[in-house]
Amino acid sequence: MFTYAPVFLYDNPNNFLSYFFGLAIIIILSDFQLNYKPFKILLIILTLFFFSVVSDSKFGKIAVFLLFLSFIINNIMHINATTFKKYFWWFAVVFISLLFCFTSKSLYFGPMWGNEEHYYVKSINPVKIENNQVVFYSSDTLVKHFGEKNIARSLFDYQMQNTMYSNEIRVNLLKNGFYLFKKSMLFGIGPGQYCWYHEHKLVPYPTITVTSPHDGLMEILSQYGLPIFIPYIFIF
Repeated sequence: MFTYAPVFLYDNPNNFLSYFFGLAIIIILSDFQLNYKPFKILLIILTLFFFSVVSDSKFGKIAVFLLFLSFIINNIMHINATTFKKYFWWFAVVFISLLFCFTSKSLYFGPMWGNEEHYYVKSINPVKIENNQVVFYSSDTLVKHFGEKNIARSLFDYQMQNTMYSNEIRVNLLKNGFYLFKKSMLFGIGPGQYCWYHEHKLVPYPTITVTSPHDGLMEILSQYGLPIFIPYIFIF
């Protein structure tokens, strides 16, 4: 279930974390002094970990785990036994914290600290017709009889009946891109046409209401074809 958390001007939390991770990697690679200050690198990783949880970004959680894993491997290769024993518990605490992130439920960092089922269920307003009038009830009535988890799960399943998961949509966007690329005889369908084909349902794979490619390379390949795509790859 999606938990809304404001991430400045990025509507998609994965976009927000992508730029954040890019900035962190640039800092780590450009500052050679950081190689001798592992705890500063660890602080950067923990910061990324925090914002990954806050924004509920799947990309962020996976990327921070891989970054932490590479950090551990790199330091084990360059650390002696005495130093390793000295900092072992620090590494253990960080590892357990990351493990907890992947095994626990997402948290909403808002006015109240609670699990996402709590905020999800609070958005429900049961309705009943009495004496030809619409009467609204609090969601607490449902919670009392069925529990937050059951209500949230049932509502989520109902909402997902006529929709798709984001990863399914992204895969179909790529498939449609290749379809349009082949349809254009490898020369591209033209600027802005990717969205047009999707808006008019002229593509074989469903993407619900999403019409943009969500992938820069696919956007260039499908709309401008090989004559533009190949030079672009070599230049950039």
